[in-house]
Order: sequence, then C-alpha cells, then structure tokens
Amino acid sequence: MQMRQLKSPPFAFADTLLFHDTEAQQAGQIESMKLLTADTGWAATRDKLFWTADGAASWKDITPKPNHKHQILSSVFFLDVSTGRALLSCSDDRDIAADNSCFALASTADAEETWSVAQEKIAHAFSREQLDDGYGFSGRSWLDFVDSQHGWEILEIATNSANPSGGEMLRTVDGGKTWTPTKDTPTSDHFIFVTPTDGWIVGGKDQEVFATYDSGDSWQKVSLPKPSIVGPDTGIGIDLPVFVNEHRGLLLARHAVGPLMGPDLSTLVLFATGDGGRTWKEERILSKLPAIHSSDLTGSILIAAQSEQVKAPRTGAEHRIAATKLSLYTLGPNQDRTSNSVEVSSQGAFIQRSFVDGNQGWANLID
Repeated sequence: MQMRQLKSPPFAFADTLLFHDTEAQQAGQIESMKLLTADTGWAATRDKLFWTADGAASWKDITPKPNHKHQILSSVFFLDVSTGRALLSCSDDRDIAADNSCFALASTADAEETWSVAQEKIAHAFSREQLDDGYGFSGRSWLDFVDSQHGWEILEIATNSANPSGGEMLRTVDGGKTWTPTKDTPTSDHFIFVTPTDGWIVGGKDQEVFATYDSGDSWQKVSLPKPSIVGPDTGIGIDLPVFVNEHRGLLLARHAVGPLMGPDLSTLVLFATGDGGRTWKEERILSKLPAIHSSDLTGSILIAAQSEQVKAPRTGAEHRIAATKLSLYTLGPNQDRTSNSVEVSSQGAFIQRSFVDGNQGWANLID
C-alpha cells in the first residue's frame, strides 16, 4: 500500500507572503497556500489563485475563468506541480436554491496553463423555506486527492442551531468527473486521506479526531492518551496526522495552559502511531512556550512559531520603527530542542537576532 508523505512548506515561503508587497496580497487576504517544491507553489484568496515558480519572488494569476456570474475559490489542492484542482462556489443571482447548490470543479494537468471546469451535481438540496431560515451550504469546503483519480470534498452545511451539521462529503474515483456522497460525516472540518481507503478528520467544536478505513463510508473516534505534563488545560487544537509510511505516523496537539490570570502559554504534545493510526502514544513534548498558534512537522522535526509586536526603539531623531518579534522552536526525534528569535521591521528588514540554544541553522530559515 503506497502512502503519501506530506511535506511542510519552508518558512521562507510564508515570510515572503507576510512581509513583501506582492500582487497576491493586493488582491485580498491570503487564505491558503502550499509550496510544492523548493521554488514552486500556490497561494489563494477567496477569488484569486496565484502561482509562483521562483520561490515567491514573482506571482502569476492562474485563477480559473468563471462559467457563472460569481465564483468563490472554496478550496484548492495540487497533487504535484502539474496536477491541480480548485473547488468553486458559484451563483448567477437568479434562484436562491440553485445558487446555494452551485459548485464546480476546475482541473488542470499542465501546470496551470489550462483549466477544464465541470459542474458538480450536489445530491443534498435545500428547500426555499430552509434557505430562508438560515440552512444551506456555508461556502466553506475542503478538498483532497491521494492520486489523479481518488478524491474527496466536504461541503459545510450552515444551520441556525447550536449543533452544526457534519456537512456533506462527496467521493470521486474518476478524477472528479462524477461524485457520490459518502455516509455519515462526523464533522465538517479539515481532513486528509493517505490511501484510497484510509483518512482522518480533525476538528469540530470539541476538537476531536476521527478515522475511516473504508473510503469515508464509516468513521470511528480516535482516542488520544492524556498527556503526562500538560497541567491546567484551557483549550486544545489538533493538527491532521502526518504519515511516513503505512504504519508510522505523527499527530500534533497544542494545549493552551498556564495560570488563569497569567500569561498565555502553550504546551505542544506530539503523538506517534506504529499501527496506521489505530492507536497513539505520547512521544515528545514542548512545554510552556509563549502562546503558540502556528505549528507544523517537517519530517520528524516539530516546529512551532510565535510572533508578537515589539515596542519600537527610540533613536536620536525620535524615529520609531515598528517591528514584529518572531520566535521559532524546534524539537527533534532525540528530544534535542532549539529556539531562537528575530525581529523584523514593518518593511521586512532584519533588525536583530537572539539565540536561546545558539542554533543558527534554524534562524536562517526565517531571515
């Protein structure tokens, strides 16, 4: 069974989007991005899709042309530098029921040069009364493919109740030409499939993990052991698992900890599995860091990033430079921990760097 290994984008790619005035930023807020190779990747707003082939130094608008009066980029997925899909939420301002269930899948197989767009048939139709009462598709969606033929998407369903719907999951086995609904979906949130049968959903209001081993027709809740040294826990965020092979996988959980009236702190717990995700055990912990909202795995290395505004220093001419302090923490497979900080001005200029453990290699990633 062939497994798909996920790779995290280097920090330099994210930094370019954060600190440089690019065409992608001018068109709207970047809502998703992915670096597919060291130089090639994409970034998307709600209505524009941009492509870079030179490490984010320049961008090209590759947005699929609309077949309707309005379209929104609900979700983007590229399997490699040639094969990509974009799920489009569309409308024509003619009929509320037709507009709510209007979705199209744009596909490219030649590195974004040309797109083909196919209208999707959505089985779940809402009545006009339901739509007027706040029910319907929310516009949020998630898209994933494991190869050129097998893919899934989740369309989030909006309700006016305190218990939101799990949404509707659709599955394709012919590259997106036809879609069929799966059975009960536990929650509408980020998901991933690593084989045509094995997949995971993480999220919901209680931040839970669910697994499927039959292509999404049934889901089981995954139990994670209680971490040994988390302490007072005021919230948790869980990432999707990353698998190295069909047996070995890692899953990262971020716990908000610390005194109730004290500073915000985070403890990151890395869980590991050796049986394809059926059972998990605690493997590594980064404890009581400044509040962490962004973390990722690069291979077997756990990376956490934190940013905060820094008071601008006074100069002789009373000139103040706005700055952001970026802190990077890493934890390797042998419990080797490093951390460092760097300050960046509002113009993207490097100000100063400080080290906790003297590891300059990781600091270079965020220059």
